[in-house]
Amino acid sequence: MKRFVFVLALSTLVGFSLFSQINATVTEISGRVEVKLPKEEWKPAEVGMALSNGTFISTGFKSEAKLLVGPSEVNVRQLTRMELDQLVAQGDTLTTGINLRVGNLRANVNTAEGLSNDFQIRTPVSTAAVRGTQLDVTRVAGGMDLKVIKGEVVMFPTPITVSYTHLRAHETDS
Repeated sequence: MKRFVFVLALSTLVGFSLFSQINATVTEISGRVEVKLPKEEWKPAEVGMALSNGTFISTGFKSEAKLLVGPSEVNVRQLTRMELDQLVAQGDTLTTGINLRVGNLRANVNTAEGLSNDFQIRTPVSTAAVRGTQLDVTRVAGGMDLKVIKGEVVMFPTPITVSYTHLRAHETDS
């Protein structure tokens, strides 16, 4: 029995060491930008503020915030509400998940030497999964409006309509 408890404790410690939470950092602010950290009230964002998994970000009219998430940069544009719902480093993979509730953002998804970057932006209708890409995402009624500036993006679920580097995903009745 003692051996079983020891093996269980050791495997738990090894599992936690392979997986760790990371933070995003606020690098620039203009206008009114507020954050809601997990289990806290809304408060004004500050440059240098560390944002953990589960943090909501809200920008006002003529307001923006820039975030650094690992090697990637996210520019949260005016009148946007989003959640950082997945910030995890596991082994050699950095996983970032953003839930875009309303508004628009620009992501410049970079890779760091020795790390792969699994970066996803979700709306209620679709998800854009990106690697080494620069893109604009706007939450629109019934879907997502996505403009790929550089790189490649995978969107799911389909259907989507494609026009050059501009993608639009909307709910359908099919």
